[in-house]
Amino acid sequence: MLPFFSASAIGLSYNMVKSTWSLPAFWLLAMTHLGLELAHRPQWLWLADRRWQCSS
Repeated sequence: MLPFFSASAIGLSYNMVKSTWSLPAFWLLAMTHLGLELAHRPQWLWLADRRWQCSS
């Protein structure tokens, strides 16, 4: 969606760049994440999914 909105805001001179690898890579990573969640493997999940223990 970002290239579409960028072209709308910048104008007709904007050259849209669409990588062919990004959508398959997203789906591969999303399905890997789902598989890890379903297999109860939290140690292999991404850094953003970690639950941090705060020591107070």
